[in-house]
Amino acid sequence: MKLFKPIFKHWSFLADFIVIVAGILVAISLDNWNQDRQDRKMEQQYLEQLYVDFSETNLRLTKNNNTTLESVANMVKVINIIQDKTAYSADSLDYWLTKGRGTEDFRVKDGTYKSLINSGQLGIIRNDSLRSRLAEYQGLIDVDIQKLQTDWAYIYSLSIESFFMTELSGYGWISHYYSPPPGLTSTNRFPDDYSKLIDDKRFLRFCLNIMESRNHQHYWFERILVHNREIISLLEAELGIEPKEVESAE
Repeated sequence: MKLFKPIFKHWSFLADFIVIVAGILVAISLDNWNQDRQDRKMEQQYLEQLYVDFSETNLRLTKNNNTTLESVANMVKVINIIQDKTAYSADSLDYWLTKGRGTEDFRVKDGTYKSLINSGQLGIIRNDSLRSRLAEYQGLIDVDIQKLQTDWAYIYSLSIESFFMTELSGYGWISHYYSPPPGLTSTNRFPDDYSKLIDDKRFLRFCLNIMESRNHQHYWFERILVHNREIISLLEAELGIEPKEVESAE
């Protein structure tokens, strides 16, 4: 029996060791399970809120894009009158010019997206395609939004500083949004005499430039819409949401 005592003692130590290791492994497993459960809950919350935000951005984009296309169409009407000398009414020209040069501010709804990126939690998104698109999104739209802002600034400068306040002010026309420049007392929203204005080549150049800039805006809106809708489609698949019919900008 004395010969077996060391063996029993050895096996007893080994059994205790195994129990301890097993306990540690179980604890680690439980911690991992709990962490995974928390991650899945957080992922679900992010997915749901991202879907809300990107859907809202999609509505804003579509509205702005439709407004841009309407502006292009209205400027085309004005340009056709100038070039073809077709009949027109002052009221129609007033309307087309107002709608043609007007712009709307645009903001993406990106609070949830920025929170996800800035917190370093992007890794909790398990879908590789969605995670990749989200990682690329900001860089893609930053370029497009910068282009939009450039076009907006150009339209503002062209419409207000260059024409309404200076070159075309001689026709008794300044923007109703702004005060008259020094020496100009007229506060008319539209020209006093369209017939003379239409014969002014500067006015045609003005309309062509506005139309070109608005076409550029349409192009950049379309690009952002593509990025946005790709992510919406991936979110719908993850959340099990029936895809919505995409609103057309046509």
